[in-house]
Amino acid sequence: MKIGYIDHSFHQKTLSSQFFVDILKKNGLEVEYIWDYSWKGGKPVNLEELVGTYDAFVFHQLSAVASRPYYKLPVNITYLPMLDNFGNDQLFHFNRHYWKHYAGVKILCFSKALNSAILSHGLASKYVKYFPDPSKFIYTENEDDLRGFFWQRAPEQINWEIIKKLVQKADFSSMHIHTAVDPGLQPYHPSVNDIRDFKISTSEWFPERKDLYKIIAANQVYFTPRPSEGIGMSFLEAMAMGKCVVSPDYGTMNEYIIHGINGLLYNLNDPKPLDFKNVKEISKLARKSVEIGYEQWLEKEQEIINFIVEPPNKVYSVYYPNGYNYDDIAQVNTINENQQLEYSDINKVSSIQRMKRYVASSKAAPFLRPVWRLMKETFLTVNKTEKVDVNVEITRETLSTTCNISNQSIDFPLGGICGKFSRSETDKNKIICEGGIRLKGEYKKTIANKPLVTIITVVRNRAKKLERAMLSVFNQTYDNVEYIIVDGGSTDETVDIIKRYENGIDYYVSEPDKGIYNAINKGLSFASGDYIGILNSDDWYTSDAIELSVKQLTEEDADYSGAEEYVINEDGSIVGIYELKPFSNIALWAQNPCNHGTMFISRKAYEAIGLYDENYRIAADYKMQLLLVTNTDLKSCTVKKPIHYYEVAGLSSVERDKTLGEVKEILKFYHKNLTDKHLDSLIDFMHDFKMNESIINDLEEILNMPDYSMEQRRYLLNRMITYGYKEKLDLISKI
Repeated sequence: MKIGYIDHSFHQKTLSSQFFVDILKKNGLEVEYIWDYSWKGGKPVNLEELVGTYDAFVFHQLSAVASRPYYKLPVNITYLPMLDNFGNDQLFHFNRHYWKHYAGVKILCFSKALNSAILSHGLASKYVKYFPDPSKFIYTENEDDLRGFFWQRAPEQINWEIIKKLVQKADFSSMHIHTAVDPGLQPYHPSVNDIRDFKISTSEWFPERKDLYKIIAANQVYFTPRPSEGIGMSFLEAMAMGKCVVSPDYGTMNEYIIHGINGLLYNLNDPKPLDFKNVKEISKLARKSVEIGYEQWLEKEQEIINFIVEPPNKVYSVYYPNGYNYDDIAQVNTINENQQLEYSDINKVSSIQRMKRYVASSKAAPFLRPVWRLMKETFLTVNKTEKVDVNVEITRETLSTTCNISNQSIDFPLGGICGKFSRSETDKNKIICEGGIRLKGEYKKTIANKPLVTIITVVRNRAKKLERAMLSVFNQTYDNVEYIIVDGGSTDETVDIIKRYENGIDYYVSEPDKGIYNAINKGLSFASGDYIGILNSDDWYTSDAIELSVKQLTEEDADYSGAEEYVINEDGSIVGIYELKPFSNIALWAQNPCNHGTMFISRKAYEAIGLYDENYRIAADYKMQLLLVTNTDLKSCTVKKPIHYYEVAGLSSVERDKTLGEVKEILKFYHKNLTDKHLDSLIDFMHDFKMNESIINDLEEILNMPDYSMEQRRYLLNRMITYGYKEKLDLISKI
């Protein structure tokens, strides 16, 4: 039998798939590699062009393109998905739009978690646990002094700063950092002081793998290079050599390692010093784990060969003894379970994909990859990814916004910014419609230990998205919520949707406005809550968003909060997480401390900073954030988990150049010492990660200016170093 082995072309260098090809060849199969270069702009492998050339295909990590569903082609396919392509939380369970395309394909999984997820989608999936042959790796007893090896392969995920936190209380005699990074990434360089204090040595890519093994063998502790692995060849080989493997508590590593027994696991989101006192015993058990595991792997070898050789129909009949239909398996269960989506080519090269490939080897890659890698190491929550059910029946009793209603009126105005009016003061002839329980004489107030929270949604012609946002407010676990909606005179069905839920809305008005920030300012003028959140019509909250934020605000007696958020595509699929940045003057380096939609801001804070600046069309929320973080009388707090879904096709994402132009104008107020050229370089670096000679010179000039705090200068310098800066590292000693 002749196998067409379709594989990621980078594996020509890493040899990651060689072990599996060797197994196929050892069992009498003829194997021919078909390399896929699409990840760096090349032409994807077209399966239909290969039909008839091979008896069967193996997709290793990447899949070939096809204009029809795989099960409608005369092919025998086995797909080897890698866990690190799907994330470590719930994404692979919910990504139905992805897995539906593999109906009729046999799946061979090297991760138990991924295998369980794939089975839940009705696919024929088999789980195998790989172990290398320990006899091929030299095993020696560890010496008494601790020496560490760290392959800094993806610095934007795990770099020396994280490893340093793990070892800071241990007596390591030396550390070796292997700096060979993945394509498109820049190495991260330890500080001069760390190189001295931790006796750090470095190496780059070795032409021969044996040279890498030699360095690993000379160290007792092996720190894994990435938060997640598809199989994990490197750490398994280290275990076979009798090394104490230290890894984030993610797959596949945590499917092999039992913390404190045959390795050490840590929380990547909150790395703490580890206890290395039992390294010798852990190392022995690591080797023993591989010895036992390899015996079990050999026992499974024939099963693997049979699985690949068997026709798909025969394999699926085992999983479906009462019969099956590939069309049913390929169907997508959406909000409307009766809806049948048409088949689409999963590998069709969209404009976004072409853009991704273009930047794969650019300096923008370190920024884009964490977002593109589908919720990889950045997931801080163990909670299930939520989906808002737009078909749920909403009644007055089930709405979070219909609790704690009082007939006792509120004495407006409450302030000069928030709660200025009970309803619109616009000329009645210009008001299209208004409503809500407030116009019926019903109001909300703060009650014991439960501050009133106002949510403001501004909208215009978003009938297809608005209901999702509204339901996320109605379904909150926190039950003292005031809801204000300001519509800008919609001409579609937006107002009809608002009226449908009128009894759950405190006040809504539909009237012409002068843009999004003018509408938000109107909403603030109607808000009587102690804290106020702004929810865009395209976005939505997790069900506990308000509860978590209020808890943090009250516990820390803070004036405003921010949180992480899920970044989503327009189809609702999750792309990644927007992480928190420092809530300090570091934001003046063109850094949003968080997304505006995750914030809850007190009435007191709004009265201090004023309204949103309507001179800006896109970036006024960034100016508002700077007003907050630079006001020393206002205190911030953070919720360190995602509470909000942000759809990337919003206004600010589409009109990026205009956004950055507004950011520059805002920064001019705070950086009166900087020229336009300085600001352009700062923004180009912070947003696009450009680092040409001119930009570096400008950034160095900024670092040498006395106008900035030590915290600001250190942050900027460390960020420069992360992305390859090393021209004048003597700056480190000054900062």
